Amino acid sequence: MATMTANQIIASLNKIRDQHSEIEKCVDLIYEVQRTGGPLAEVITILKYEKPLVHSLLKARLRHNPGINLILGISMDYDQAKLKLATYS
Repeated sequence: MATMTANQIIASLNKIRDQHSEIEKCVDLIYEVQRTGGPLAEVITILKYEKPLVHSLLKARLRHNPGINLILGISMDYDQAKLKLATYS
């Protein structure tokens, strides 16, 4: 299982617009980061601050996935999340 690089994750995040129509792209990214053991809490924190509509839609869409639902409720510092993602390898 190949891990997504920081650049791949950042590029994927940048492609997602804060619109309802983007929810499935976001779900795919979340599942891919989770599947590969990537920085899921950081990705979700960035979504929470940069794409609040998509983040709220994710909470509703993934409410039946206990692992991701738990992480959706975790709050971490936005700047710290950005730094950790940028230095993720």
